[in-house]
Amino acid sequence: MSSVPPLTTDDPPAVDCVGLLAGWGDFPLVVARKLKLLGYRVICVGIREHADVELAEICDAYMTVNPARGGKGIRFFKRHNVK
Repeated sequence: MSSVPPLTTDDPPAVDCVGLLAGWGDFPLVVARKLKLLGYRVICVGIREHADVELAEICDAYMTVNPARGGKGIRFFKRHNVK
């Protein structure tokens, strides 16, 4: 069983922003859109040549990283106060 609560509008967000690490496929887009609807700031690090470029329009802050340079993504999250 997962301890992660479902994304609903029943409770106000406990945090104001969420960090999203995005690879390929539609799942990161679905998650980013839902988080925005729920009032979160979405800070996204996309894996270069895998993440959908549309994430740059949806998210409040976005950057791409080479998979071998994960430290850049971590620093990006820290600069945007992702906890």
